[in-house]
Amino acid sequence: MNIVILGLSVTSSWGNGHATTYRGLMAALDARGHDVLFLERDVLWYADNRDLRHPPYGRTELYASLDELRDRFTRDVTHADAVIVGSYVPQGVAVGEWVLANARGVTAFYDIDTPVTLAKLAAGDFEYLSPPPIRSRAFATLRKPSAAPSPSALASASCCITPQPIAPPSSSVISLLPVLPSAFVSAMTRFLLIRHARTAVAGVKLTGRMPDIPLTTQGLEQAEELVHRLRTAEIRALYSSPLDRARQTACALSRERRLPIHISPAFGEVHFGDWTGREIASLEHDSVWRQFHADREGTRIPGGELMSEVQDRAVRELHTLAARHPHATIAIFSHADVIRATVCHFLGLRLNHMLKFQIDPCSISVLEMYPDAAQIALLNCVGSIF
Repeated sequence: MNIVILGLSVTSSWGNGHATTYRGLMAALDARGHDVLFLERDVLWYADNRDLRHPPYGRTELYASLDELRDRFTRDVTHADAVIVGSYVPQGVAVGEWVLANARGVTAFYDIDTPVTLAKLAAGDFEYLSPPPIRSRAFATLRKPSAAPSPSALASASCCITPQPIAPPSSSVISLLPVLPSAFVSAMTRFLLIRHARTAVAGVKLTGRMPDIPLTTQGLEQAEELVHRLRTAEIRALYSSPLDRARQTACALSRERRLPIHISPAFGEVHFGDWTGREIASLEHDSVWRQFHADREGTRIPGGELMSEVQDRAVRELHTLAARHPHATIAIFSHADVIRATVCHFLGLRLNHMLKFQIDPCSISVLEMYPDAAQIALLNCVGSIF
């Protein structure tokens, strides 16, 4: 097949989760013998932060304006077997109208930002998407699943588009799937990912799964302040790592809300194996320690876990809890690296990027999980969130 994709970015993963998705999609399609052309608007913030200027699969072309897009690539769009327009494409409505006016093959809208898209449409914000009546659908609609898809799954999804009648250029551009925004939003489970409050050895010693590491006086105050910070949140359940410092952080909220603390080993601290109890400064000359920081994805902690195993257990538990607590807000008390690994999963980031953002003691990060999508709505908040 000859496939044209118009997406936010494939050359730069800076500040977006789109590039990783498109790279996997293009690589899988290219491996199956399809001809793929990716068209990306050349914008300043990505131009200054390109980490894959020439993707080694398919063909990538940059364009500076809508006029240049029309002048250079109308023929490609016209003769393509399938044309996919992604969410957040600059001037997306105009781009969609141009595609519908010229494409002879299958057309599709690939929504990598489904919750955001639906919320924007419900608010009448048509930044990159304009909804026609569902009965006159102009585009098939693809949505990114909540779990990170494999390249083969992405390829299968992109090739199983049901052809839709092409609407005249004067019609609105792209339709929604037949799901009302209000119904979609009501199915959301909101997770408050809370790092335990301050301890005396944080940042000094790798406590790992050592027991009896209590909160400091400041940490106890942070746990009490958390009750006030979450005063308007309608929390239905509390889950905690088995370790004292996490359970102690949850206690004040448990007392105030009269909610039991459910212990979940899936949210427990990283198993630091042979490094448990070591002072961090003493590990600076350890070659495996240095390798671990250079390659968090592929380096197993001696006698301990791979970070991918940490990520897998936490993400699996979140999916289980989302099914158990639909339409609810759930507080999870865990640890910095567990939360970082979880955030990386839902942002589509490699684990090697997990130290590029901070998770402070008693900070709150918000994960919103929908039936077939998820988003990080807040990261490392140390103030009130509602």
